[in-house]
Order: sequence, then C-alpha cells, then structure tokens
Amino acid sequence: MGLGEKHGDSAYKWTLDNLHTTYPIVIKGEPRMIKSFRSPKKTFLSGLRNFYLFNFSDQHTLLNTTAVKKVLTRVAFDSKLFTRIIAWMNILGLTRIFSHSGVQRILIRLFHNLTIGSDIFGVKVVSKTGTSTEMSCILSGHGEGKITAFMATEIADMVLKEAFPAGIQHSHQVITDIPTFISNLKKYDKSLEVNI
Repeated sequence: MGLGEKHGDSAYKWTLDNLHTTYPIVIKGEPRMIKSFRSPKKTFLSGLRNFYLFNFSDQHTLLNTTAVKKVLTRVAFDSKLFTRIIAWMNILGLTRIFSHSGVQRILIRLFHNLTIGSDIFGVKVVSKTGTSTEMSCILSGHGEGKITAFMATEIADMVLKEAFPAGIQHSHQVITDIPTFISNLKKYDKSLEVNI
C-alpha cells in the first residue's frame, strides 16, 4: 500500500482503527480471533518483504460466499522501514494510540498535507490446493483509488449487460473470466502490470 496516495478521511480513519484491533475469522470451520498487524509472512511483491494480517473485508466475504476453508489477507506499506516500525509498535501495544480521535485528526491532516511514500499498489493472490499445488497472480501499478474506480466501472458494465439474480452480488461472483477482466482494466491504465 503506497503511503503517498491521497485518500478520504474515512479511509485513513479505517486504516488507523485497524492497526491495533482483533477481529473474528473462521479457519477450516473453527472460529478464531486474529490480531491485526501480526503473523508476518514473507513474499515477493515490490521486492521481498513481510506482510501482516489485516482486517480487509475480502477474507470475510470469500469465507461466507465460497467453499474455501481458509482466507487471510495481509498488508505491507511501500516503505519496508515504515512497515517494520508499525509491526514493532503493534507488538509493544503502541498502535492503540492510532484509534484515538485526536491522534487520528493530526495524522489525517499530515497525510493530506505531506507526501510520504509513493502511490504504488500491489495485490498478490496465492491459492493453495491440498498441500502441494500453489498458484499466484500479482496485479500492481500506481493509484489504488484509480484502479478501484476502473474495476467498479467494469463490474457495473457487466452487471448492466448480463442477467444476474436479484440481491447482493460480490465481485468474485460477477467476474467469471479473470484474464479478460484484467485485460479490460489495462485499457484504462497501460502501466498496470499482471503476473500469473
């Protein structure tokens, strides 16, 4: 996650609130409480770095709408040093300060007025079947907010053109051809990189 990209106040507040939280998740049918920004996992995305558990909604949605038994999402910032500092602060219990409204107001003002880091983003999905087969896909580029808007545009177009059942549909239920979908995203941003 690029620290230099500008977001709305609510996005900053949500991120700050989730730096020091515990959230429920079901893993292989067993409910567990997960501590945010813990359990580092090293992976290669914008270089080799540690990614930490984080309370993104996709893990909850996928567990509730698919037959997958385990989904965990992780986060790292574009600055490895900043990511390490937050991880250590979390271990020491210092990240709880980020949930205080006064601290949030100051930090949000700083994020709006200073450019810290870049606008780079990257998403890596790793799928495992059994104990041996592993597949992954990486999508990376600049401007997370921009690519989110492009994805919403493409999904809205699909929903308008196809007959879906009434009710709530999640993106993974609408997108049936991932390679074509990603190819369509590239028409908005030629710098988007995909590695499968």
